[in-house]
Amino acid sequence: MADNAGELFKRLGKSISVVTTRDGDTDVASVATAVCNISDAPPSLLLCVEQGASLARVLHPGDDFVLNLLSADDGAVLNAAASGSGAERFAAGDWYDLAGGGKALRSAQAVAACRAAQRLPWATHFIYIAEIQSVELAAQASTLVYFGGGFHPLAAD
Repeated sequence: MADNAGELFKRLGKSISVVTTRDGDTDVASVATAVCNISDAPPSLLLCVEQGASLARVLHPGDDFVLNLLSADDGAVLNAAASGSGAERFAAGDWYDLAGGGKALRSAQAVAACRAAQRLPWATHFIYIAEIQSVELAAQASTLVYFGGGFHPLAAD
């Protein structure tokens, strides 16, 4: 790795998301910080997932998933999703089924129903290009941000 690349990544300041999908009757979740918008016509985003993650094993082009953009108060949700496995990842928070895709978090600042359009391998990750099918927004904009090696709440004025 290039010298200081790890430090560069810590300084990129990214909102935290929990991405969910279904594998048959099983709900799957993964924490994601590598998410960014691509276009608003058509509405689309880019998502990077480590190839060894449970989400990467079940998410393929044509599959639906839910992007839950965490709010500033969702630290417990982050901890459960990052440290648990299987159903333990949903132990914190108030989750509901979003038609077609996966679990949605009621306290999230935004919930996007998405469909994976493409999956490209790159080094240790898969890069997904996804079409956004629908978006639900919370009344207040706040987020949980990864910056400087830690997680920080951030609210809009």
